[in-house]
Parts: sequence; structure tokens; C-alpha cells
Amino acid sequence: MTASSRHAMRHKLAIQLDPELSRQDGLTLLNMFIALVIVVGIVLAVLQTEPMVVTGNEHWFRYSELIFGSIFLLEYLARVWTCVENSKVKSRWHYIFSFVAIADLLAVTVAFSVYLGNGGILLRLLLLIRVLRLARLGRFSMAMDCIIEAVRSRGYELLVSAIFAAALLLMSSTLLYLVEGPHQPEA
Repeated sequence: MTASSRHAMRHKLAIQLDPELSRQDGLTLLNMFIALVIVVGIVLAVLQTEPMVVTGNEHWFRYSELIFGSIFLLEYLARVWTCVENSKVKSRWHYIFSFVAIADLLAVTVAFSVYLGNGGILLRLLLLIRVLRLARLGRFSMAMDCIIEAVRSRGYELLVSAIFAAALLLMSSTLLYLVEGPHQPEA
């Protein structure tokens, strides 16, 4: 394979992976597939918390984690290889140490963590990092920019609303405790 054909292939893959390089609105086909894998992975992670679902199906969950981990690893390596196509990225090292790349790497690590053994507290903490898969979905969406801008422009109003909601929650919880407290946990 010649250098020019490798460069052309890297550029085509970069257009599929990087929403900033794509000329089309919305997600590319490859990014839609990755988003679907992320959502399915999150659903499976939630299902794994139910012992009735897991019992007898442990091997299927292990295989699914291996498949998802492999897909995320391939995606991570492809993003590292193609990142230099974006003029905003200074170097591959600059990309590798960015928040987005570290989140991708953590998702890969967590996907393969089920092979490290069961029962460890570290493993349980690492499983919480699966939520980072949702953060990966956010980077695919142009709507996230609009949401962030709306939160920035109305930060004060949102803060007042959050304080009001917290006070209301505290008062209702206290009232519920006063009403039910003497009868619990026996009743």
C-alpha cells in the first residue's frame, strides 16, 4: 500500500469518525453504529445488575463484553490514527491525552475488566465508569452545544430553580419521615 493510498484511506475514515470533518448533517453511518453499540452496551450493563437475568447467562454477558470491548478498542485505535486529519488536533499525543480520548480508553478498559475476576471493589468501581459511554454519545450530537449554551446563558435561573427544588425535596422528605418514621421499619 502506498503512502498516498494510506493517506486517502485515513482521510475517508476520519470523515466517518469525526463529526467536524463530515459535510453531512447528523451522524455518519459509522458514528450511528458506534452510538448503537454504546446504547446496547449500557442496556446490557443495566441488565447485569439483575441476578435473575445473569444467572445461567454469564457466558453470554462475557462474550458481549468481549465483543463491545473489541469494537471500542478498534474505534479508539482508528480515532488515534485519523485524529491528525483534523486541523484542530496538534499531534496524536495531544489527542491521546485529551478528555475525549481518555474517556474512550476508559470505556475500552472497563469493557475488558470483566476478565480480571469477580468480587473486587475495584472492578465494581470500574463498572461505574461505563456511564462514560453516555458522554461519548454527547460528543456525536450537535444538540449538546445548544444545551451547554442554554445552561450557560441561564445559569443563575437554573441555580435558583435547583435550590428551590432541593429545599422542596428536603421539606417533603422531612414531612414524610415525621409521618412514617414512628411506624418504620416494622410496618
